[in-house]
Amino acid sequence: MRLALAATRGRALFKDEACGSCHAIAVTGAEGRFGPRLDAIDDDSDDIAEAIVESSGRGRSGGDDD
Repeated sequence: MRLALAATRGRALFKDEACGSCHAIAVTGAEGRFGPRLDAIDDDSDDIAEAIVESSGRGRSGGDDD
């Protein structure tokens, strides 16, 4: 049940924050081409955290925040 709730919240967040304009996830129909495919990151929490940290700072503009 917790996993289903997390998935529902994740889908809503992905949609509300317009993540699909940059990222692709096949099951959502999002075909963004600027960010990495989020369905290609394996389920290892360390890999997910690394992907988030490496991309942080680029935000929706796609540039560095420096």
